[in-house]
Amino acid sequence: MAYIDLTFNAINASINVGDTIYYSNPVTSNGFSTSSENILIGDIESIDSGDETTVIKVNCEVGLSPPTTDSFIFFSKNNVVNLSSIKGYYGLIEFKNNSTTSSELFSVGCDISQSSK
Repeated sequence: MAYIDLTFNAINASINVGDTIYYSNPVTSNGFSTSSENILIGDIESIDSGDETTVIKVNCEVGLSPPTTDSFIFFSKNNVVNLSSIKGYYGLIEFKNNSTTSSELFSVGCDISQSSK
């Protein structure tokens, strides 16, 4: 295995160590911009945030063609660890409106799974 460092000015706040990083390169066809195949870079080993940039160290295969500055880089989370349902018997949610104007909430939904019986 080898390591590759990816440097960003801004990153998504939900990215974590252990997430999987991919990239795809833009392709222009008939005047439309699309992306090529998704290429696996590897799993995130560390995230180092500095004053202006963030460096993500990724464990990758030897000989991987690194992404270019034009590449679209994205990540996926491990769905075994990051489930989307709330578990348990009790849940509490609080909505705040920090705006100076009034707002109206039309609907709220939630998927709940009981964790034990």
